[in-house]
Amino acid sequence: MILEIATAISLAAADLGLEIEVREGYSGRGMYGATTTGLVYRSETDLLRAIALVAGTIAEEQGLDALDLFIEGLAELSTDDLGRQRIIY
Repeated sequence: MILEIATAISLAAADLGLEIEVREGYSGRGMYGATTTGLVYRSETDLLRAIALVAGTIAEEQGLDALDLFIEGLAELSTDDLGRQRIIY
């Protein structure tokens, strides 16, 4: 995940009173030591609410083409279970 996108989602979550943490340097399943940025969350509902807020902001400020790119990027993400939390990366 691109750091700027992860940060935007984390900040949107904070605006909503939710906790979603940006984690840099995460190496997920099948990444063979490569690292990326991820978002650590407890509730998928919270994650979706934050993503929806970012999507609305992108659509309003940058238009539908930028929103399409954002959505395409989300479709390529993976998740891992971290015990009581999950990470999307």
